[in-house]
Amino acid sequence: MPTEIGRIEKIETQWAWVKTQRKSACASCSKKDYCQSIDGGDRMLVKVQNRVQAQAGDEVELFINSKTQLKGLFILYMLPVFGLLLGAFTAEGLSASFDINAGVAMVVFISVGLVLAFAVMRRLANRLEMKGDLNPVITRIIHRGFANASKGK
Repeated sequence: MPTEIGRIEKIETQWAWVKTQRKSACASCSKKDYCQSIDGGDRMLVKVQNRVQAQAGDEVELFINSKTQLKGLFILYMLPVFGLLLGAFTAEGLSASFDINAGVAMVVFISVGLVLAFAVMRRLANRLEMKGDLNPVITRIIHRGFANASKGK
């Protein structure tokens, strides 16, 4: 979702709930708890930062940084692989040091490597969340809604 277009349904302080089209990438998104499916269909409500003071009914453009998306994908997919590889490579050398069966050592060290990878994943994801980088942002108002147009008259 580098950019999406949607319509604001409601406003909450610095946030807006925007109705937009559901994408296939939504299923694996780490921020999917900020979204709500509408009637189980292809429409959904997304909670986004409202930095442009858009109002309910406005058609807006949403954006999430591509660099942040790539960081998230790296954390999600590559760190577990690195954890598995780290466990596998250390198992062979350390099994002889601890006088453990190589097969048992492989299972134990791969498990430890995977657990460590998940701990690092959690820490990095929390850091990205604290920065607010994972949250979609309204970048511009494309068209003012009918309710806002009538207020100006």
